[in-house]
Amino acid sequence: MISFQNPGVLLLLLLIPIGGLFLRWRQKYYLQRLQLMGKGSIANSPWSWTRQSIWLLICTLLIVALARPVWGTALEAVDTQGVSVMFVLDVSKSMDAEDASPSRLERAKLSLTELFKQLSGNELGLILFAGYPIVQFPLTTDTLSATALVKQVTTDSISAQGTNIADAILVAVKSLTSASKGKHLIVLLTDGEGHEGDVNSTVAEAVRDGITIYTIGYGDSAGVPIPVHNPDGSVSDKRDQAGNPVKSALDEKTLTEIAIATGGLYEHVLPNGDEVHKLMKAINQYTPNTLNRGVQVTGIERFNIFIALAVILLTLNIILPRLQKLTKICLFLFILACSCGCSVNPAERNDAGNTLYSQAQYDSAIDAYQAAQVASPDRPEAYYNAASAYSQNGEFDKAIDALHQALKTTDAGLRTQAYYNLGNVYFQMDRFDDAVDA
Repeated sequence: MISFQNPGVLLLLLLIPIGGLFLRWRQKYYLQRLQLMGKGSIANSPWSWTRQSIWLLICTLLIVALARPVWGTALEAVDTQGVSVMFVLDVSKSMDAEDASPSRLERAKLSLTELFKQLSGNELGLILFAGYPIVQFPLTTDTLSATALVKQVTTDSISAQGTNIADAILVAVKSLTSASKGKHLIVLLTDGEGHEGDVNSTVAEAVRDGITIYTIGYGDSAGVPIPVHNPDGSVSDKRDQAGNPVKSALDEKTLTEIAIATGGLYEHVLPNGDEVHKLMKAINQYTPNTLNRGVQVTGIERFNIFIALAVILLTLNIILPRLQKLTKICLFLFILACSCGCSVNPAERNDAGNTLYSQAQYDSAIDAYQAAQVASPDRPEAYYNAASAYSQNGEFDKAIDALHQALKTTDAGLRTQAYYNLGNVYFQMDRFDDAVDA
């Protein structure tokens, strides 16, 4: 299947038929003038319209090349750290409750995004559950694709409602049987309310397989209403059949028991985002010092094929009679510009920074992010990612400056993540009041 890295460029193809009509009109106009001058035989040369058709085809090929087509896959070697983690995320409607800002689910997605970034190089998988569990993606080292999939998760991802923690843990245990050697972990992100199934038996199975379960609880144990987003855009509280408001409360007791039974720990989400820091501190004890080699699947860019075809057609056009020298120069310059446009892209520099970051080469990652900033100063992702690299290097002041640049974006999701990371940076600097404000 063909996909494009810059699909917006394909809109330029709409200009091709317009250009064809213009060339046709111009040819007829000059034909009429030459016939009046008694030189109609020149204008009726069989090569005239052929050269114009080739010109249009060359432009088409260059536009497709600029869109950067991708098809086929290749295996790329990556370093893996030997720890396999299955994340189990609750997507039941109770996760829409807003006692964790901006909501329980959105806060859990922020936690996942940060955990994925800090666990780059490990095998990570994700299971969603409500009334039943589904594997959103199996164990993989491709954290960039995994993060993109997490952003798409909503409480509508599973239609059957409920909180079937038992089956979700069971699926996670079975998924880890195919994992590589090393420590196998499960991270459960939920409010734990109204759990179904025999949780104790599935936890016992995890213990038999040597799997440690960490639990993160979202919400307030006192209980809050569950918002319902109506089709007309209004928001109301969920009510039972008797018309009474339905409240959702965090079940810390169950989540604590699950963690303790497997040798893990339970963390309650607080505004300062400290749960990720504590969880990573616990997981890092299982991370080996030496890396294993793994592979990930990447798409293969094919823009060079279209550039090559354009060059061949241009060569053909050059040998056609009566082609103006200026047209040849313009075509060569156009192809050269397109070739440069295909090879230089701030998104590629940002991606290069992400790869270096995943390899813990933070100084080099910062250089790549700065290059992306120079190429596209208004690109907030480059500042956001640079802040993470600065933070890993202990350059917290620079991380704060980069996050403030990222906060200039109009993307609400990225702004939320930036505030979340800003709070983490302040927390690491022991500026607790600023962390709470962020």
